[in-house]
Amino acid sequence: MKVLRGIAIGLLSASCGGNGVTDPGDTSAPGYLMVPTAGLGSPKTMGICVVQVMDGGRRLSLVPGSPFAAGESGPSAMAVHPGGRFVYAASNVYYHADVQPERHEIWTFAKDAATRGLTPVGAPLPLGVSLVRMAMHPSGRFLYVTTDRPSSVIALAVDPATGGLGVVPGSPFAAPALNEVIVEPQGRFLLLTHHSNEAEGVQVYAIDPSTGALAPTAQGLVPAAGGPGGLPGRMVFAPDGRTLYLGESQVYEEFDSVKAFDFDPATGRLAPHEGLAFRAPYGSIGRGIAFTPSGRYLLLGNGSFRGRDIAVLRVLPAGALEPVAGSPFPAWSRNDDFPVDDIAVDASGAFAVVSNFWGGLVAVHVDADTGALGVLDSSQLPLPNQPGRLAWVR
Repeated sequence: MKVLRGIAIGLLSASCGGNGVTDPGDTSAPGYLMVPTAGLGSPKTMGICVVQVMDGGRRLSLVPGSPFAAGESGPSAMAVHPGGRFVYAASNVYYHADVQPERHEIWTFAKDAATRGLTPVGAPLPLGVSLVRMAMHPSGRFLYVTTDRPSSVIALAVDPATGGLGVVPGSPFAAPALNEVIVEPQGRFLLLTHHSNEAEGVQVYAIDPSTGALAPTAQGLVPAAGGPGGLPGRMVFAPDGRTLYLGESQVYEEFDSVKAFDFDPATGRLAPHEGLAFRAPYGSIGRGIAFTPSGRYLLLGNGSFRGRDIAVLRVLPAGALEPVAGSPFPAWSRNDDFPVDDIAVDASGAFAVVSNFWGGLVAVHVDADTGALGVLDSSQLPLPNQPGRLAWVR
């Protein structure tokens, strides 16, 4: 579902209530958040917004020039190089076959160190197939792009000097019907969630450290929690890289859940925990899942169209999850039903920036002792269109 630009801006620019968190000022250096925007409306509203984050999340503002254009239809996915010098955007432009061929390409941008603006690097790289998700290798040497029609993964080598991309020999690598992709923290394995009428779960691929090529591990598809009717969603590793958490909707049984897996960083083997780590109302998990840097708390955004809150879960010693007191917490100060789209926790762990489906950002304070969240009212920032996944750049 897409919305008009006027709706997004009109809703978010209204005055907000005064029930946010009041705390001392923060003089730390500003952070920058990359936010892809796409949807309906003028192409001028689609691209990559660079958001300056000041005063511990209390002030958010768009860097001049935002959004930086990335194709006629805006980016379908985005990835940021670990060093912050380069940003990549996947663009899909669909035409009627009688009018013009479709275009599916990767845009490369260089970030200006002074202005933080983005400048395209060379021409976009055409890939010829619909592009879905992107995952950057932690070394910055490889970029992985998932596709559909057919389902596959394209591995791209990254030039560390220019940011330029080259297709890794053997690409595209065959993959099952997939939803999400991540690379584990050590960069030895890539993980995909799989969903079809026959099976669902997580598939692990070994990454060749020299070429970036992929090969499925011998373990094969690891079933997730729900079996038939289960729809895997977002994945996230605990900061130590040894536990994987997977959000999932149980369509037939009408509840959502989080499943935990032990992960062996040496072999890539996944071992599901017994039972569910967390169970939630149907439709409430799937948009936004992030750890605090300490690994003490996991934040889950409510992505339903009647949702406007964030669950904060304390991580127990065995990897189980339990809600902190007061959870879930409002993501917005007003009583708007804005589905949470994504959550990006700052490196300090003191606050997180939250995007909503209708086109806006807000910051929430994270209490280090209790995990409680409080909206920072002064941070409300409307966006020109619907946001995609958020990514920090320092």
